[in-house]
Amino acid sequence: MLRADCISDNNSYLSWDENNYKFIKDNRDLFECPSCKQKLIFVDGIEVIKHFRHMSLSDCEWEPESQNHLEMKKFMKELLNLSNDDLEVNLGFAIPDLFLKEQKVAIEVQNSKITKRKFLDRCYNYTQNGIAVMWVFHEKLLDITKEAQNIPSLIRAAAENSFGRVYIYSDNKLTSVRFNPFYRWIDEFYDNSTGENVGGYLKKYKKKKAIEIIQEIPDDIYGVEIIRVNSKWNGNNPSGYLIAKFYDI
Repeated sequence: MLRADCISDNNSYLSWDENNYKFIKDNRDLFECPSCKQKLIFVDGIEVIKHFRHMSLSDCEWEPESQNHLEMKKFMKELLNLSNDDLEVNLGFAIPDLFLKEQKVAIEVQNSKITKRKFLDRCYNYTQNGIAVMWVFHEKLLDITKEAQNIPSLIRAAAENSFGRVYIYSDNKLTSVRFNPFYRWIDEFYDNSTGENVGGYLKKYKKKKAIEIIQEIPDDIYGVEIIRVNSKWNGNNPSGYLIAKFYDI
């Protein structure tokens, strides 16, 4: 995690804040988790992003973070020109990676696989509290350089609830992609077992999809404007989950 509470002055500190680096380093044994209040360790890396982690295994709702996850949070903060106060805001029912207070938008950067049920539960909890959620996935969960592939259930669920698009982070870039049906031509051939000619048709795959890149974000037209939408509409009434998306194609 990037944010921790100091028990000596009851203030919250951000691990990469250069203005408070000396204080954090000198008091590295006096920090605790904002969620479970257990003791934290300050990881003062040179080649890794400075961060805090639990001293021992914990049942804290705050999941252990990889360097990729920390990097994604830093990237999204800089992309959206957010302040340190927008990182890891404790909302009581959740601690999103980033939170846009005025727009009531939570941003979750996802580097590891979670179940579809857990994904939908998070969407539901945010919606029940009037907050729209945007998901950003690391490229290791979906390789957009491949023309077509089997889409993981987590990514499929995200696309279904985000108007068919998902946002993929790769090497300090954010790309908006969607999935299209994938077909493959099956050549006609003679089947010795049946004595008949088979094939000669287009086969449609259920899980395998063709990947279409919509655009890189930001771009010259749309910039990084974020809007709140409902994932579904029932007649003239919104339903489903509150989703945040970039104003893209």
